[in-house]
Amino acid sequence: RNGTWGGRVLDGIQAWCGCRFTDSGLSFNETQWQECQPLLQAARDTHTKFQLMIAGDVPDAAIDHPEMFIQDALDLYRRLDIDGFSLDDERDCAPRKSTDEFVRWVKFQNAFASALVDDDDNYIPVTSAVQALFGIQDDPNNDPCDRPPVMYPLEKRVVQELQSAFLEKWLVMDTYYFGLDRFLSTLDWHVGYIPKQTLAVGMMWNRDGLTQENLIARFHAIDKAGVDWINMFMLPIDDIFLPFLLRWKTYCAGCGEQRILGCYDMSVTCQPSDSDDVADL
Repeated sequence: RNGTWGGRVLDGIQAWCGCRFTDSGLSFNETQWQECQPLLQAARDTHTKFQLMIAGDVPDAAIDHPEMFIQDALDLYRRLDIDGFSLDDERDCAPRKSTDEFVRWVKFQNAFASALVDDDDNYIPVTSAVQALFGIQDDPNNDPCDRPPVMYPLEKRVVQELQSAFLEKWLVMDTYYFGLDRFLSTLDWHVGYIPKQTLAVGMMWNRDGLTQENLIARFHAIDKAGVDWINMFMLPIDDIFLPFLLRWKTYCAGCGEQRILGCYDMSVTCQPSDSDDVADL
């Protein structure tokens, strides 16, 4: 373990631990689940929420008849003592390549998330990892990922679905990749078209080209955009990210005499106290 598990960085994790979509419901691999027990225990020891990833593409059977998939999820939730579920459907690079198919897919997700209620009538959190949403087009032969984002016309129906969806967070993955220019443009797109309360910006540490100066620019943009959830891929988080994440979460508390001046000065050692407010990660 490094500072990832230091107590102030993580609030929750999404983990692939043996659950996946099939045409007949959710399958569950007990062996893979047992292999995840050290990760689950680490989450419990640090009061970190644990969402079970449901791997694979959402099948047409689930879209047409979500009831058995909902029941399978409720059974797993009660048996495994988890804190929610997370989807990661990349069938067409985007969840679906055409607008009509995307509308059907979101309809399933809304039905699934809104039906998951615990014994105290609280909604069970559902997140959804997505990419290339800006590339979804009103064309069944479309490829959402074969052109730069700027080459796709805006599809208003896609935006409408994103804005009205029922889920805890869209976990946006387009901000994993590419240079600072595309990071900033895709960040602005998602901030502009997804409500802040359901937007999570993804970042990936295991890639080249992320200098300290580059990360300063990225975190400054996320901060000024008012994003309240960063989703990191993957664990453990690389050391280069940890000071940025802690500054972002604590609103740069303890970063010199004036936090607004010390926030992005990486020569300043920030010393937040336990009583300082934090954002969600």
